[in-house]
Amino acid sequence: MATISAAGIGSGLDVKSLVSQLMAVEQQPLIALNTQKTGITSKISAYGSLSSVLASLKTAATTLNTPSKISAFTAAFSDTTFGTSSATSSATAGTYDIAVTQLAKAHSIASSAHIAGSTDVIGEGTLTINSGSNSFALTIDSSNSTLAGIANAVNTSTLNTSVNASVITDVNGARLVFSAKNTGLANAITVSSVETVPAAGGLSQLDTANMTQGNPAQNAVMTVNGVSITSASNTVTTAITGVSFTLQKDVSNATLTVARNSSTVSQAASDFAKAFTTLNTTVKNLTAYDATNKEGSVLTGDSTASLVRTSIRNVLSTVPSGLTGTYTSLAQVGISIQSDGSLSVDSTKLQSAIDNHFSDLQTTLAAYGKAISTAVDNLTGTNGAVATRIKGLNSSIRSIEDQGIRLSARLDSIQARYNRQFSALDGLLGSMSTTSSFLTQQLARL
Repeated sequence: MATISAAGIGSGLDVKSLVSQLMAVEQQPLIALNTQKTGITSKISAYGSLSSVLASLKTAATTLNTPSKISAFTAAFSDTTFGTSSATSSATAGTYDIAVTQLAKAHSIASSAHIAGSTDVIGEGTLTINSGSNSFALTIDSSNSTLAGIANAVNTSTLNTSVNASVITDVNGARLVFSAKNTGLANAITVSSVETVPAAGGLSQLDTANMTQGNPAQNAVMTVNGVSITSASNTVTTAITGVSFTLQKDVSNATLTVARNSSTVSQAASDFAKAFTTLNTTVKNLTAYDATNKEGSVLTGDSTASLVRTSIRNVLSTVPSGLTGTYTSLAQVGISIQSDGSLSVDSTKLQSAIDNHFSDLQTTLAAYGKAISTAVDNLTGTNGAVATRIKGLNSSIRSIEDQGIRLSARLDSIQARYNRQFSALDGLLGSMSTTSSFLTQQLARL
């Protein structure tokens, strides 16, 4: 808005004060717009908070619907250096004595040493390499006939899925080494060649029979509770139902204990109850009305905020489609809404469900977790009630800002007009005062 100008020389009329007082009245619509904008901005901020707690609720609900995050059992070795282990809901609690005779190893073979180093030319022709079910052939010519060239050809072949090649140099010279990517007897490496241009022994020196064995190809050999087991990999997934373990220590033994695990379920249930309670408290605070002071909160009377709480509560009180079995409600497993609207967990009920009907419990938690997650998406998605409300509020802000710009321009024009009018009045009054003085003087002379 334009600056109020000072009055010129005239009658002494306080033009600045008069214009200022008049403009204070003229500015009331603009002040009202700014107040309205502040209120809407506060609502947008409140919906930001509401969106945040809804996101937290969805995260907690998703955990309920993720079986891998709610494990029924734990598995652990008595010797932590022996290996690592995990168990699924299909496992059975118990102890298993595991004795390892040998670990699975990946096969490796090496060429004879070449004093000239990695640039020594081997020969030209076709090299065929086998490991497990993978067999591939390489054309070796003048562009890749050195130790380094052949290693690169092996490693870059799009047909190769089973072997790594490298050049290792010791005091005797450089050696081309082939190493299987996978452990086990079945993945032993065999190499054969067809020479076209022999050189310094030719490609045949890379045939399996002419290579030196490094690590032998071997399976893991062990006993589980006295039962002999072999495995091509050190990761064993089929020996014990529902249990997977990876061996790390050769010629050793340890006890594997599979035990009931209730902590992950209890934590997931507690996190979900906490997230729901936070949502309930947030909505309650944002829509509260202070009857004593007759003062509302930022979203008092806002139907969308109330819809959020109602929608989520309705999901909790409705059996998800297709859910059958021992439990069809969260209250049956100890997760229930209290009189104050919060959600609490009865640890005794929940533990009973974990101990006696874990599979049914997992199904029920997953069903409600999915339903809550979907409900949150429906509220906060592009066309959801919360997203739509925020869009509407932002649109109102833009409209108010546009009105403010137009009103400010109009106030500038009004202020300029007031300055002109009162300045002219000041000049007119000054002129009349001068004339009055002149006439007074003339009359006095008469």
